[in-house]
Amino acid sequence: MPSGEQEEPTERNPHQLYHCEKIRLEGPINKLLIELGLYKAEIYRYNERIRSTGYYLKPVHYVYKRTPTGRIVFHYYGRYWLKKLENKIIYIGHAKPPELPPPPISNWEGFALIEMDGEYYLEPDQYNRYESQLRRLGIRGYCK
Repeated sequence: MPSGEQEEPTERNPHQLYHCEKIRLEGPINKLLIELGLYKAEIYRYNERIRSTGYYLKPVHYVYKRTPTGRIVFHYYGRYWLKKLENKIIYIGHAKPPELPPPPISNWEGFALIEMDGEYYLEPDQYNRYESQLRRLGIRGYCK
């Protein structure tokens, strides 16, 4: 290679990513966050429609974990059905109660995003499951 030229990065084999501990996401993460936000907005509109039933569909569950170096936030996208009973709310499961209309469909159901030190990560199986959707947004994954 002539001096001064840089070698083009090569595309990594996605199957190799199974051997990684975590997959670091690179690219326009804001596009992903906007798309996930649009899905949450659809669920909130759906919840307005079903409000009188006492049921609530929680579109994302956050888990916070403190570490010696900072905080990790786990974002779990899925279907978490809740029921309001008197003065408390109880979790009833992932299955939709049969008397309710179908909720909005999302291609991100089951998505589990890890936020750590200002960067975003996925587990290898998650990356391989959602790789085509991430690539559509211009996001790539690399071994941590």
